[in-house]
Amino acid sequence: MSAEAFLNEYFRAEIGPEYEGLTVADAVKASCGFLIDKPCGGRGKCGKCAVFVLRGIQAGFPGNFPENIPGCCEKVLACSEKVPPEGMTVFVPASKSLGVTGGGISGKNDGFSVDNGGISGKNDLFSGDTYLCDSDNTYLAVDVGTTTVEAALAVRDAREECGYRVAATLSRLNPQKIHGADVISRIQYSKTALSDGKTGLLEMQSEIAAAVNGILADFRGRFGEECARKNVVVAGNTTMQHLFCGVSPEKMGVFPFTPEFTGLKVFSGAELGIDAEKVTVLPSADAFIGADVVAGVFAERLDSGGGKKLFVDLGTNGEMVLSNGGVLAACSTAAGPCFEGANISCGTGGVPGAVSRVSKTGGKFVFSTVGDEKPKGICGSGLVDVAAILVEDGTIDETGRVEEDFELRGEWIASDGSVISEDAETGVVLTQKDVRELQLAKAAVRAGMEVLLESENLSPEDVDSVLVAGGLGKYINAGNAATVGIFPEILAEKVVPVGNSSLKGALLAGASEENLSAIPEIAGRIRAFSLGGKPEFMEKYIDYMMFE
Repeated sequence: MSAEAFLNEYFRAEIGPEYEGLTVADAVKASCGFLIDKPCGGRGKCGKCAVFVLRGIQAGFPGNFPENIPGCCEKVLACSEKVPPEGMTVFVPASKSLGVTGGGISGKNDGFSVDNGGISGKNDLFSGDTYLCDSDNTYLAVDVGTTTVEAALAVRDAREECGYRVAATLSRLNPQKIHGADVISRIQYSKTALSDGKTGLLEMQSEIAAAVNGILADFRGRFGEECARKNVVVAGNTTMQHLFCGVSPEKMGVFPFTPEFTGLKVFSGAELGIDAEKVTVLPSADAFIGADVVAGVFAERLDSGGGKKLFVDLGTNGEMVLSNGGVLAACSTAAGPCFEGANISCGTGGVPGAVSRVSKTGGKFVFSTVGDEKPKGICGSGLVDVAAILVEDGTIDETGRVEEDFELRGEWIASDGSVISEDAETGVVLTQKDVRELQLAKAAVRAGMEVLLESENLSPEDVDSVLVAGGLGKYINAGNAATVGIFPEILAEKVVPVGNSSLKGALLAGASEENLSAIPEIAGRIRAFSLGGKPEFMEKYIDYMMFE
């Protein structure tokens, strides 16, 4: 059995009678190794795993055109619909797929930079310079995000201060996403006993290992079979790190949210099923301030120097760190996966095809997509842009109420400024539920931010700069973020997008033993506190639910 592209709109999978009784999602995975996105964790709540099916094995398809599929097939939820005795043909919309398990990854060499004397990539690996892409001169850095896995191949270059530069970066959706968009869903799934005798924990560890191996295979196919053979450096939030290491995150799902480990870990590749000699897993500060944040703090040098800097990772956990002259305080907020496109009706991660920027000029909407690819949904930054425009023109009132769904269409602009289409449909619809999800997320971040500042007797006026990390940080429009209430206006003008600072930190950690040894020390210096027992947080949270 295999999944095949069907006129670029659908993937077709023929599911035989031997898979009778399995859910469509499980059967497609078992027969084809193909993953269907299930953001709600397979609870049948989000509807995002909807696929089209024909009962029985079909030799052909009427008309052989994608537009015929919705009319000729039955629409079902892949997470709950069971395969019948006669088998079935399944058509999976391309927008709902997460790819093939263990497969290669496509990516563009779009460069990568770390300021302050860090690692840089300037897209000139093939412009006449000679690089030794063997096991002694390369390593892989990986940011394991809840939604996206992003990796960078570092190659030795004596001209760089740290001794390395980046050859290329690749990203793909985290295959564990089929078990739920958020960490709580995955903690729950980790406890699941599977029919083959394994547990959900082991399955997810195998999935992320396969994803990393796929990235390694892609890089080796491009730069040589010996590259990144010796070391892979990994950063992620604390739950993702547990799943990566095959360690149960169960205790982090219940109070008092205790991780099994937070310190630096070094494994042989064989222990984790990774095709490299050594895997270095960076340390976390606590259950909610993970290695991704610690690595970001190191990459952006928040641990040293003067001034008052606020570091905010606009992701599922809404982690934030305040550096007050190098003194580090931190907290995290339950922002939910809204900023990463989950729980949004047409949401997606910051992947190729995601609507990432939206503006309105002369009454006409203008949008861009990641990689200039055909629109496949809207990511967090695009959602913030659309909401800000609709708040400003009154379509969304101060309570967050909208009269009817909003459909985005308009001029599609490429990254170089050229016009791809003057009137393009995106398929993106903003619903009342989407607005409510955004309200919950932005209120949590804004309230957490102010409580963190107050813990150090500071106000927004005292902050010198706001470093915005995560997928949203790459594309965010600070003015629009202030319009919807993520930041107060006075902080919007101080926003500095830093992109994937977790990956930057992992890159720096792999460059030298000195850098690596500094990161556990930083993790130990971060004073993390919980917002759960603070009444002022709840008061602010409720207040900031409104659009001002």
